[in-house]
Amino acid sequence: MSLRREFLDHKRKTIESFGLVSSDISNLHIHLENLKITLASIESKSSPLNDRIAELGAAVDRCAEDISMQKSKDMVITSTVEDINNSIGEINSRLDSSRNLFANNVNSLGLKLKSLGAQNRKMSKKLTFSSNSVKKLLPRSRSQSLKIRKLNSALRESQDQIVKIKNLLNRRLKTVKRANLELEARLKSQRRRIAQLNRKIEGEAPRKPARKAAAGSKAKKTVTKKVTPKKTVTKTVTPKKTVTTIKTPKRTIKRTVTRKKTITEKVTPKTKKVYEVVRERNPLI
Repeated sequence: MSLRREFLDHKRKTIESFGLVSSDISNLHIHLENLKITLASIESKSSPLNDRIAELGAAVDRCAEDISMQKSKDMVITSTVEDINNSIGEINSRLDSSRNLFANNVNSLGLKLKSLGAQNRKMSKKLTFSSNSVKKLLPRSRSQSLKIRKLNSALRESQDQIVKIKNLLNRRLKTVKRANLELEARLKSQRRRIAQLNRKIEGEAPRKPARKAAAGSKAKKTVTKKVTPKKTVTKTVTPKKTVTTIKTPKRTIKRTVTRKKTITEKVTPKTKKVYEVVRERNPLI
């Protein structure tokens, strides 16, 4: 009856463990679906950012074209100013030649000089007008440079947002991988627990009662064996019980065998589990 009861208890615990495993797997599927939904939302958010970046690039191209046009206009103005300077030099040379040739005709030279003064005033007015136009063009070029700086800052901000989104995706993927590893470890522990329960159900052959120690023999015997550099096995034998201790850096397993029962104690840095198997003298099956 005890074996049947243990078998029924094991069957019930096995069904419960399988239920827990199935619930964990369903929760994992739900988390994966949520992750897919978040990834889809992130992709939908990144598409308008790409459109915005394309618009900013087109605006930068337009501003560059405007700046090139302004530079070409400045070059035209400078060429006209140079032409005016050349014409003024030619006029001065003509004045010198006219002075040398027509020294006697002072009145006519005076009239010609007046006319030349008028032309010089007109040319000076043209020069002032051109200089004013150049001054007007300077603020426009400054405003264009400010617009370009703003566009560059917007581009940098968009690039920073893209980098943040990539980092967020990497963190989410790491959390998913960590959850998968934890679930795999949980499944391994459940399988190990099921294997232990199966071995317990199969049971060990009942041991014969230990004989009494003969006269003159030692009452207690302890043997310590170092299997590996990190694993030590200590076995202590007395007339009433046998204690076997397996010690590793991660866990300590202590197994105590007596005539009536077997106690297995498993201790780790985080948990402590004790399993006890009681043997009956006349079991009824």
